[in-house]
Amino acid sequence: MAERHDIDRRRTASRQHAADIGACLVHCHRRRFSDIRLRPTVPIFAENASIACSDPGLRLRPAVDTDGPFLRHLFKASRAEGFAAAQLPAAALDALLDQQFRVQTASYALQFPGSSSFLIEWRQRAIGRLMLFCGCECWHVIDLMLLDADRGQGIGTDVMQSVAVEAGSKGVGLLTLVVLEANQRARRFYTGLGFAGMGGPTESGHLVMIKQLGPH
Repeated sequence: MAERHDIDRRRTASRQHAADIGACLVHCHRRRFSDIRLRPTVPIFAENASIACSDPGLRLRPAVDTDGPFLRHLFKASRAEGFAAAQLPAAALDALLDQQFRVQTASYALQFPGSSSFLIEWRQRAIGRLMLFCGCECWHVIDLMLLDADRGQGIGTDVMQSVAVEAGSKGVGLLTLVVLEANQRARRFYTGLGFAGMGGPTESGHLVMIKQLGPH
């Protein structure tokens, strides 16, 4: 019974996280950046456009339908550890993570129509995913995930720095994202890249972080 309650709680938290991204962002911009236009008025990226990275072995290219199996695997790999305490049978855990992946995908599509999804490749090997919601003056980092084996090597830093350069080249003045307040590792990572917390956490414990790219 306790295990079932924990699973239901995690499902609810997954849905709430996706909703919080939009709610926090709206609140943030109403408070201090009400003049920033979030919704793209024209496509930001061409269908086959990629974002250049400083490392020639690193590539950000638009995700395509055939990337689906990898993206599902990436999601499951990043979330499985959080369910270790529940000690679920392998089949039940796989089914639960599969459901959470579908919920997240649907939530992001509803919250951020027209968002851009990029596959992160290192030396032609898929290692992660980046999702952006690109407005005329503000880009929101919806999600950044890397396989565990490829973390801690500066790849995430290169990706985020490349996003900032690309955004700046298009006249964008602000990057935003949402993290769990309790996720100290993520907060240190983004703080090191020049992001700062905006206001307090939401009821579900998420924090908006912003980075100014230049005078606005």
